[in-house]
Amino acid sequence: MTEAVSRIVALSLRACPGILLLMAARLLLRRAPAVLWRPLWWAAFFRLIWPFLYPVPIPVPRATVLGRVAMGVSEALILPGGRVLMPRPETPPEFRFSVGDALAVVWLLGFAAMLCYELASYLRFRRCLTGAVRLRGNIYLGDHLPAPVTVGLLPRILLPSSLEEPERDLVILHERCHIRWGDHLFKPLACLLLAIHWFNPLVWLAYYWACRDLESACDQGALAKAGGELRQRYASALLRLSTGGQTSLTGPLSFGAGAVKDRIRRVMAYRKIPPWASALAGLLVAAVICVAILTPFPHVQAVETSLEFTPYDSFFYTLQPGEATVYPEVIRLTETANLHYTATWTPTGLGVEVVLTTEDGAAMGSEPLYLAEGAGGVLVGAFSHVPPGEYRFVLRNSSKNQEYAPTTDREALTVTGAAAFGWWEEGAWRQVELPREGTVRFPAYQDGRADYNAAVYDIAPFRAALTLPEGWSVRMPPAEERKTSHAFTPLYLYQGEEYAGSIAYNTFEVYPDVPPENFYRMVYNQLMLGSVVNWDNDYTVVRQWPSGCSATVQVMEQEAAGAVYHPGILAYDRDLLVYVAIELEEGRLSRQEIWELAESLELLPEAG
Repeated sequence: MTEAVSRIVALSLRACPGILLLMAARLLLRRAPAVLWRPLWWAAFFRLIWPFLYPVPIPVPRATVLGRVAMGVSEALILPGGRVLMPRPETPPEFRFSVGDALAVVWLLGFAAMLCYELASYLRFRRCLTGAVRLRGNIYLGDHLPAPVTVGLLPRILLPSSLEEPERDLVILHERCHIRWGDHLFKPLACLLLAIHWFNPLVWLAYYWACRDLESACDQGALAKAGGELRQRYASALLRLSTGGQTSLTGPLSFGAGAVKDRIRRVMAYRKIPPWASALAGLLVAAVICVAILTPFPHVQAVETSLEFTPYDSFFYTLQPGEATVYPEVIRLTETANLHYTATWTPTGLGVEVVLTTEDGAAMGSEPLYLAEGAGGVLVGAFSHVPPGEYRFVLRNSSKNQEYAPTTDREALTVTGAAAFGWWEEGAWRQVELPREGTVRFPAYQDGRADYNAAVYDIAPFRAALTLPEGWSVRMPPAEERKTSHAFTPLYLYQGEEYAGSIAYNTFEVYPDVPPENFYRMVYNQLMLGSVVNWDNDYTVVRQWPSGCSATVQVMEQEAAGAVYHPGILAYDRDLLVYVAIELEEGRLSRQEIWELAESLELLPEAG
């Protein structure tokens, strides 16, 4: 529920610029035919659901826990992306009511209140239909109806029995305009969206204007059919059948609803405008709708409920059975905070424990969140409400792994992986500045440019900041070797005077509906899909920054003798829409050194 509310809030806020634009167009077109106002309001409400249908990426925070599933005598927490976090059976996790949970409850109460109001309005209306009889076709007469209305997905026109013949014909023209333009479908949908987005005042204002304009548009449509000479009679019918000047929140389309005074004024002033003016106004409406719906307005962050975070730091570890590793620096919290962490490791069948201790080595409390154990290769969690103080972050090869000792050797119980952690303090994620010894500028040169790839060379220049191992350097390749392969403008890496690898760049596009776990495959699709050369092996995220991340991989190359693997490093940035690929010769660096090189890599704009 928290995740759903977070997404609704984000969608509602992102729709605000589009709704404001459509409202501005409505004011500009106040003298245009009212029939042109109708599509503006269709567009305004469609904008509230359009991100579900149109490929505009909407980054939405994911809930800490998506669900629970029974597993033996304990429960497993199902985390985003299908990951599983197993709490200790003897100390089940304590439920914590977060700010996100509170906001979700508030939204749910408002939504329920709106639905109850709509249901009550519907039941009151149903009582007015008692004794209604068919006049002809889909037209019915009722003794208890206060005003003419149109209802139903298969629309019916309901008229008060007291209507005289001349007025009845005018009213039927009005109601048939509602049906012809689909207003009987628009209003229920708008009511539902209003209930969902009840917290957004712009949605209320758009709904109010829409209800008024739908009636005005049908007034003009009815007069166009009946003839302008009937304006006086039509205005009299409006005044007599007025429902008090109030627009019903959930009621059906009513002939006498809305601001009757304004409607009568518009009816009396009704004049057809020249066809060229109508065409010009129609083009303006179409242009505004396209901009309002198709423009991916900037994302507005909703309530933070996610375990995703900006890491303060990350580190690599290899642990023998029963061993533990401690992050070398002291973690100093100046205020109470939730310390988030993520750990990945291989082999996936084993587990690790994450512990937060005080400086004297004592574990923090006895709650599961302070001593988490995972099995499956990924562990994500948070140490909740940690008071100010100095702490150590500890990873341990789970003692439970020893249960496998009789069936395997000691080396098979060794876990190798990486961990990252971070916390929110003083209004921002705490970050550590990594040393920067140099940057590489891309595009590095223009050799290899052609008509088909000019767009890749014409991007705004960016920098790849990295810390090379001691004795390493980046060099320009000879002119005859400056060609494109898996990426563009490759530069060579040298260890002393020996070739050790290459670094190159490419661009990418963001496609819709890509699951988060496959986002990196979308970015590096040209590298991941090859059968002769393939980079989709052991992809392990090393470091993340707000708009991207770096990772280590194994690059597979098919040779005559079979597949050969050597290390590689990848990094992408969503803001720049570029990635960098580093290919290394086998044996040049240890696993730790490759990790440190990937950790130092970050993509930055040229002016940054």
